[in-house]
This record gives sequence, C-alpha cells and structure tokens, in this order.
Amino acid sequence: MKEEDSFLRQHFKYYQEWDHWLEKAKKLKRASLILYNADLPDLQLYDQAYKKALEEIGEESKAPVRHRHPDMLPAFSMFGSALENLFKAVMVHKDPDLIGADKLSQDLKSHDLVHLAGEAGVALSEPETRLLAWLSEVVIWKARYSVPTNLKFGDRFFHRLDNISLTDAEACRNAIDELFARIPNMLPDPPAKSIEGFDLLVVWKE
Repeated sequence: MKEEDSFLRQHFKYYQEWDHWLEKAKKLKRASLILYNADLPDLQLYDQAYKKALEEIGEESKAPVRHRHPDMLPAFSMFGSALENLFKAVMVHKDPDLIGADKLSQDLKSHDLVHLAGEAGVALSEPETRLLAWLSEVVIWKARYSVPTNLKFGDRFFHRLDNISLTDAEACRNAIDELFARIPNMLPDPPAKSIEGFDLLVVWKE
C-alpha cells in the first residue's frame, strides 16, 4: 500500500467532520470576495455604459453598450461552493452517519443548493430559493462551461442574473452574507485543534 493511500485511509473520516466542512466554507467565501471585489470596478463601468445606452435609444429602439460585461460567474460559483460546504457542515453535524470510512456519502456529492438547504434543515425565503437555484447552475456549469452539462438545463440556458447588474450583484452578495451569518448558528463552536492544515513546522535534531 502506498504511503499516501495509507494516510488517506487512516484520516478519511476525520476530514469529513462537520468543522472541516465549515472551515472550507469560510475559506471559499474569502476567495469569493477577492474575485468579486476584483470584478466590481469593471461592473460599475458596465452599469454606467448600460444606463447611457438606455438614454441613447432612438427610433431604431437599440443602442450599443460601450463596455464589455465582466464575467462575474466565477466569483458567484465560489460563493455557491462556499454555501454548499456550509450546508454540508450542518448535514454532517446533524447526521454523523453521513461520514463514510473510505468514500464520500452520496448525499454529500450533490451541488443542488436548494436540496442541500432542505437536507440541512435551513429555512429559505422565496428570494433565497431563487438565488440558490441560480447559484446551483452557476456551480454545476455556468461558471465552467459554455454549454450545460445536461440538456435538462436547456430551458434555463439564459438567466437574468447571468448578465448581472451592480444592483443585483450587491443584492445577491447581501443575501449570501445573511445566510453565512445565520447558518453557523445551527452549529456548536468548532472543536479546538492542535494542528490545522500544514501550519506547524517540526524539526528533529540528531
């Protein structure tokens, strides 16, 4: 047995504990904000160009938007992945039997955020449900591919939020922040760990 295989088999269950899902959710959200904030100035310029185009619409009922729309989908994909890990933290805390000895539980492989919220027992408002439905598609394919991974998404190929405005982006971000403020209250304080990741340097002296 390879050494890395041995390590994985020994620690597979440990790394599925709810606090690891929670920690990953926090790290993904932090990375999401970096991408989001990097795209924000470009989105502001697009918004200005869009409003100017509305003012310039003439008899032909059309006008060019003179600034390219920034691709905000990677940022929102990471927001979605962060929420996915957050829901899974609650799921594992509620049902430790989801943790498998040598493979990830099928229940923890889903990217459907509305479904995962239900499994975690997180009550959603109607706007939150609509947001999570869109974020699910962003995570599954919109941020990664030019076409859906399955034809079942064909009737939702275009979504208003794909061409997101500054106002909508800020509203989505606020809703995500509210979920991140609310859901961790369903969990106890994370257990203290002597080592987190690879942050400890150990030196042996001969």
